[in-house]
Amino acid sequence: MLQDLQYYQDKYSVSARSEVPDIKVRGDDHAVRRIITNLVSNAIKFTEKGKEVIVAVALAQKEFSRIEKEHAVNKTVQNGSERAKVRAYVDSTPYNDEAIIAVIDQGRGIPLKYQDVIFELFQQVEGSDRFLKGGTGLGLSIAKCLIEQQGDEIWFASESGKGTTFFFPLPLLS
Repeated sequence: MLQDLQYYQDKYSVSARSEVPDIKVRGDDHAVRRIITNLVSNAIKFTEKGKEVIVAVALAQKEFSRIEKEHAVNKTVQNGSERAKVRAYVDSTPYNDEAIIAVIDQGRGIPLKYQDVIFELFQQVEGSDRFLKGGTGLGLSIAKCLIEQQGDEIWFASESGKGTTFFFPLPLLS
């Protein structure tokens, strides 16, 4: 799927990679592809030149809090000296019932004043982004809508100057 975004990777001089466990999830295949494509293309646009966008997957239990799910994803990501490196973390606990998908960028982060509106239609962090980075401000709102149609939620963690990670769950097939 990431090879479909090679144009963006070349245009912004950013690489994208994914190392995910061999798992089967429940959900509309087209919708899941669209969600990941929107999140990754957005992450590529806002990642610093020469850095990397990572798609990571962790297994968790539906009852876990967001913080516990974020911790499970963080266990999959190890920081190298120059580039972030990822390994797929598959917990052997038989009680896991969902995969937490995380799209991690190494961009400027989302300023606090925009965090409440980032999923609204046509929203972009700065007006100049439309001209400098391209896009319409629809990618995140479309991703949110598709995730909510599947009965799940999307959330993010962002740190100024370090980047943003978007998270969403997909139920595992039993």
